[in-house]
Amino acid sequence: MAEIRIRSAARADLARLTEIYNYYVVNTPVTFDVEPYTVERREAWFGQFGTAGRYRLLVAEGDAGVVGYAGSMRFRPKPGYDTTVETTIYCAPEAVGKGIGNRLYAALFEALRGEDIHRYVAGSGVIVLLMGVSGAGKTTVGLALAAQLGWEFADGDDYHPAANVEKMRNGIPLTDADREPWLESLRSLIAAWMAAGKSAVLACSALKQVYRDRLMVGESVRVVYLKADRELLRERLLLRRGHYMKEGMLESQIETLEEPADVIVLDARSSVEDIVREIRVRVTESL
Repeated sequence: MAEIRIRSAARADLARLTEIYNYYVVNTPVTFDVEPYTVERREAWFGQFGTAGRYRLLVAEGDAGVVGYAGSMRFRPKPGYDTTVETTIYCAPEAVGKGIGNRLYAALFEALRGEDIHRYVAGSGVIVLLMGVSGAGKTTVGLALAAQLGWEFADGDDYHPAANVEKMRNGIPLTDADREPWLESLRSLIAAWMAAGKSAVLACSALKQVYRDRLMVGESVRVVYLKADRELLRERLLLRRGHYMKEGMLESQIETLEEPADVIVLDARSSVEDIVREIRVRVTESL
């Protein structure tokens, strides 16, 4: 392979950097973006980088041009994260597996040596927590989202102890004590995904704020609330076959529900395709 040179990115590289990134948007599930970028739309992204300071952008260049890039970016728009940076790297498909990524990362960390950075966060997994009352469409939407992104999916209903399932099957609402082992199982599941750097979708009622607090294992958990009215929920539960959640328990769930604040709220009446697309767009904006 031709000699590879690592240097700071220049404005003239932006078209090629956009082309490399768009390959991953169009051909892989590794980004939330659903439409390829234009060079103009990537201007703001490019503008965050400098030749000094915490936010850098380096490119790998061969005889035929740029074949990859690595950058360090702001992690969260909050003062508490000022000394934390998120690092990212993309290589052109023809350059994958040739050691270029390792060289880019090594050069990036060397360039950042001496900067006031206390923590590096690699572009890592995201956990989408789909919440709502039974019948809101959590499982249907979650399966579609996970399939589209190539992520793992789990249905929170599958993690209830047998005693909980039996109570619900008999129309007996669960207490907070009943839900304790269930929530602990889901928390452990999310923690395991995060430890492995995986992205995943979890469908879970998470009706109370205290339940959601238990499941907010880290910054990578994003809550999406599928909001539905009684009429829609009742219609859907009447059509269900073989599920332990019956129409008679609907009022109990609605009474238990504490609608969340500061999360992504979507109309459960929208089509599955529209909801999935909106989740991908909105979760990207929240990162």
